[in-house]
Amino acid sequence: MTYPEGTRQLKVKKLIIGLISVACLLVSFSCAPAPAASTTTPAPVSEPPIPAHFATYTDEAGFFNISYPPDWEPFPSWFEELGAVSKDFFKSYDSDTSFIGLFFVFIAEAPRSLGGSSASVNIVVQALSDMTIRGWRTLDEIVEAKLRRTKEIKEGYHEFSRVSTIIDGREAVIIDWESYTSDSSRKARCIQMFIIADKLVWKVTCYADSEKFSDFEDDLHAIVRSLRILK
Repeated sequence: MTYPEGTRQLKVKKLIIGLISVACLLVSFSCAPAPAASTTTPAPVSEPPIPAHFATYTDEAGFFNISYPPDWEPFPSWFEELGAVSKDFFKSYDSDTSFIGLFFVFIAEAPRSLGGSSASVNIVVQALSDMTIRGWRTLDEIVEAKLRRTKEIKEGYHEFSRVSTIIDGREAVIIDWESYTSDSSRKARCIQMFIIADKLVWKVTCYADSEKFSDFEDDLHAIVRSLRILK
């Protein structure tokens, strides 16, 4: 169909005006201020309370404490020599001094039955600088490196779970794993917690015979979560 010249010019003019209107709309949308970012503070992680009936050990320097079932024995007699060294560790500890090695600062065990204790807990500390010099800088990197070593030396290692959480206001990782004992006679279940505080890597390890784990499971989780760094 052929339009008169005036009609064709009018249609072209309307088309141009329409295109300009669309362009203006697109510009106005792109330049509009973005919605204000939410300032809502994330809800704090609720830490489970320490069981009221638990006993609590505080080291002589008042550096940390940990809680455990009241019938467990801290620093049993067979641990006396190492225990004496461990109890003195924080008396001379200086966070600005580098040191190498692992130091047991606490151990306790459940009442012994025939064949030995069926559950225990220990705390080991190691200088954070001893980790970073190896290239392990974050908590996750340290945990992964430690577990690689565990897998190398523990026969039948199996990991049930690994949880990132908050303990004593600090980031922590809790691992639930199982392996054969050193003599391969039975399996032991382990609840292990890692945390970084005051230039130290803290490792709280609870063991129980796998066949008796269900009897101790709640207590072991409560123990690893009860660690408190006081300085």
